[in-house]
This record gives sequence, structure tokens and C-alpha cells, in this order.
Amino acid sequence: MTLGAVAVLASVLAVSCAGVVLLTEQALTADLDQAAALRARDVASLLPAGRLGTTVPGAGEESSFVQVIGPADQVVSASANVTGQGPVIPAPKDARQVTVTLDSSPLGSEPLRIVAVPVHLPSGPGWIYVGTSLVQLRTTMSTLILLFTTGLPLLMLIVAWTVWRTLGRALRPMEAIRAEASQIGHSDLARRVPVPPHNDEVGRLATTMNAMLDRLEASSRRQEQFIGDASHELRSPLTALRTQVGVALAHPDPEHTRDLLATIDQQTQRMAALIDSMLYLARTNRSPPGSLTDVDLDDLVLEEARRLRSIGGLRIHTAALAAARVRGSTVDLSRMLRNLGDNAHNHADSTITVALTTDNTTAELRIADDGSGIPPGDRERVFERFTRLDQARARSSSGGGTGLGLAIAQQIAHAHAGTITIDDGDRCRGAVFIIRLPLSAHHGP
Repeated sequence: MTLGAVAVLASVLAVSCAGVVLLTEQALTADLDQAAALRARDVASLLPAGRLGTTVPGAGEESSFVQVIGPADQVVSASANVTGQGPVIPAPKDARQVTVTLDSSPLGSEPLRIVAVPVHLPSGPGWIYVGTSLVQLRTTMSTLILLFTTGLPLLMLIVAWTVWRTLGRALRPMEAIRAEASQIGHSDLARRVPVPPHNDEVGRLATTMNAMLDRLEASSRRQEQFIGDASHELRSPLTALRTQVGVALAHPDPEHTRDLLATIDQQTQRMAALIDSMLYLARTNRSPPGSLTDVDLDDLVLEEARRLRSIGGLRIHTAALAAARVRGSTVDLSRMLRNLGDNAHNHADSTITVALTTDNTTAELRIADDGSGIPPGDRERVFERFTRLDQARARSSSGGGTGLGLAIAQQIAHAHAGTITIDDGDRCRGAVFIIRLPLSAHHGP
């Protein structure tokens, strides 16, 4: 980056310096030509009054001279420093002002700039030559070129050193971040990259990387906890099965075979439900919901209400159901309603109430039970995996009995751009699960 910056700057400055030198030389030369032309006019002004003799008055400087050339190409008048010398250049063919540069002159070996101005003499048309030495101009240009040729490399060295130090200082925090990131492994996610004190791009990069490491660490902890909880949950029914089978093998009793098979069937159903829930969570963690279509949410609610009624033992109220069409997966939304329905059925004392309302953009589903309710401090924790507030109750074969039902319900709601919260039931009794989902663009009466 330093070499690139220096190369670009050197190219630009080289072209700029060359342009400055060229423009300066042109400007100085134009000034010399203008001064010579003015001097020629001053000499020409002496002709009508007859005041111009053989010697041009006031023109004896060492760096310039004047010659007045007659029609026969003879010197009519000249400055004192070139008296007795012939014309420095032949008379121009065109009667207009011309300029000529000579490498040597009557003044010596220095270069000379001559301005020839046409004039009308008493003897006919003639010319006034004004010559000016270019030594001072060439000296000025040499000094300017020397200044550029010595100053430009020095400037490049200063720029290179400045860019090198600046980039090194800017990239040093990135090297520290890279070195620290290379040491962070799967088993050491608690480490973080250093954050520079300045809130610049590198500082924001380090902050973003640390936030990513926070998420990775939290995800790793959740995964380890999930694996541990899953192992424990699977170990319990498996241990019970092995114990019962071991007892049956050690003490065969044909009379107890049916009871043993019924118990084994119950435990295998529980294990199957647990494995199915874990596979669903693992699958939806990596992919979006299944095929998305317009789903009539009210039809799915009525179907779930019929399922709960078929279980028996509770009153199911579905009087307040509005038509609501949402965009989503029918299978996933049905699973969410089933998990919430099983949770309400497991905790209700006598009644479950389901209500579905809509506004311009959102469908709101409320599933309430008249059970003991959920304490406010536990209303976030119940959505964590393998969480059971009532450890003493019997575990059913449904999703709620595994401690994964509400976690799955929340994950489905979030996957459909919705939310699920818990509110108090009527008269501070029971719990109310509130699910809000965005309505489909095709929702209508």
C-alpha cells in the first residue's frame, strides 16, 4: 500500500512539476517578448520627430540591445553595445512582428531572444530588432528544475515514511485481532479479541467479532446443555425399560406379561415423542419452515379444539373465532397449536378457552386455561428446552411431557415472524398464551 501510494503520488507530482516548469518558462518568455515589443515601440516613437540618430539613446545595457534596420538591410541605428555590427538576423519576409531565439549573439555566447517589429522609416519600410539575453531566464528555470528534482525525492521519502507509519499504526490492532482470533478454538470460546480505544472501522470490527463470539459461546452452551438434557431425558425411560425387562427375564411370570408390554409401550411412546421433538428442533434450527402457503388459521384452531374435546375431561370454549388467513406452513402451525393445546389440557382444572381476533395486519390467538397459572418470574423460562415448572406431575407422551413443547411452539411462532407471550388469566387464575402472527396479503372476508 505504501509503494502504491508513493507511486501514484510521484506520478502525479512529476506531471504537475513538468507542467509548472513548462508554464513558468512560457510565462517568463512571454514577459520578455512583451517588454521587448514595448521597447521597440518606444524607439519607433522617436522616428517622426527626427530624434533618432545613429545611436539609440538609453539602450546600452549589457543584457539587451537595439538595432534599426533600413530598407536595404543596413543598420540605420543601434544601441551602443552593438555599434558597428551588422544585422543579427535577416529581415523577415512578412511585415508583421516575429520572435527568434538564437543560441549566441553579439553580446557573447549566451542565448538571445529577438523581437522584430516592423516600422516605417523616412527611407522606406524597415525593422526594429530588440534583443534580450536569456541567461537570467535559463538560470531561473534551472533553479526551479533543481528545486523540483531534489525536493520531489525528499517529499516522496517523507510521504512513504508517513504512510508506512500511519498504515502500520492502523493495521497493528488488526494484527492483534488476527493473532487472538487464531488462538480461539471450540473449547475456548470465552476468549475475546482486543478492542482498540478508538471507535473507528477497526474498533467496530473488533466489537462485531466479540458479539459474534458471544453468540457462538451462548449457542455452544445451549447445545451442550441440550445434549446433556437430552441424554438425561432419554436415559430415564431407557433405564426403566431395562429394569423392567431385566426383572421380567429374571422372574418370568406369564400373568404380568400384558402389564409389562403396556408399560414398555408407554415408555417407547414417550421416547419416540422426545426423539421426534429433538429432531424437529435440530431441523428447524438450520432451515426455514416448510412449504409456505396461505393458511386459514381459524380452521386449524377448530381442528385442535375438536382434538382436545376428543380427549375428554374438560370444557373447550371456541365461541370467539374470527376468520384469519396467515402465510406459513400448515404442518408447523398445527404442531404449534397441538403443543399449546396439550400444555393447556395438562394444566387446566375444568375449562380451556380459545379466542381468535384480527386487526388490519395481525392475527391474535389466545389460549387460556383455568389452572394454577404461571408465576411472572417463570414466563420466559418456560420456553426454554426441558423446562418443567411442575416436576411432580406425570409426563405424558405428548410434546408437553418432554419439556420441549413450548420451546417448539415459540420457535415456530418466530419462524413465522410472530411472537408468543404469556398473560394472566381471568381473576388472576390460570394462564393465557397469546400468539400474534402477521396476516397474509390475501387475507380478506
